[in-house]
Amino acid sequence: MRDVSVSLGGASLKAQTRQDVLRAAEEQRAARSDARLKQRAATTIQRGWRGAVARRRSRAAWLSEWMQRYAGTAAPAPGAGLVPAVEVERAVQLLLAALLPAPASASRLTLERGGTLPLQQQPEQRRAAAALTALLTRSLRSIDPATNYLGGPAAADTSQPLRLGLLCCAVIAPGCGGPPDLVLDAAVARLLELLLLPGAGVGGGSAVVDAVRRDLMAAVAKRPWPLLAAARRVAARMAAAGEGDSGTGGAGAAQALPASISNSAGEQRAVSASLA
Repeated sequence: MRDVSVSLGGASLKAQTRQDVLRAAEEQRAARSDARLKQRAATTIQRGWRGAVARRRSRAAWLSEWMQRYAGTAAPAPGAGLVPAVEVERAVQLLLAALLPAPASASRLTLERGGTLPLQQQPEQRRAAAALTALLTRSLRSIDPATNYLGGPAAADTSQPLRLGLLCCAVIAPGCGGPPDLVLDAAVARLLELLLLPGAGVGGGSAVVDAVRRDLMAAVAKRPWPLLAAARRVAARMAAAGEGDSGTGGAGAAQALPASISNSAGEQRAVSASLA
């Protein structure tokens, strides 16, 4: 019988070559996919950076415009009348756009959870905040709804006053950077009182304005974290300065921020417990 032998060397070489080709193709696909991911990431970063730069420039422009248009109204000439509520609303809108982070941004969410803004360490922003506080304090003390900030557009839409309250809470006692501006802190705390507490204006305020204040307080009571955080910061600073013992720090904060006083006894107990 003849011995027939079959060589499998060629088949093995072909199989090995096929595996190499498949492996090389897979590596090429992975390399292309990685390159696409890197390109997308670079594009996203560039888009985000351009957006951040554009927002920073816009806010700087809005802040400059606000200082030019409204800074002088905070300290009017003797005998000058009050600024109409509609114009005060425009001033508030412009400065909120310049100072508050964009809605739903990480910085905005931080503020809504009780975070702070380093505004007191920014001279231009601090001057603008002080000027707006003075303008609003004069407006909110008015018994005439036509010149009271809460008697204007805010009477129909409380979203802007709520954003204003958020800004006020974020400004008070930031606890970072240089020494705090105690005068600004006291002025902003008084502004919160005029903004939120019924009867806080001269002569008890008007019925229209006080109705808006009650609506604002009810909305704040549902999301009180910025206000409570501001009160705690004030209490901590008072305790550190030796202005009261640790057992009454919450009460001191509530007095420094009268807006933390709610309308019902149950809410008052909840606020006191949170501040304790």
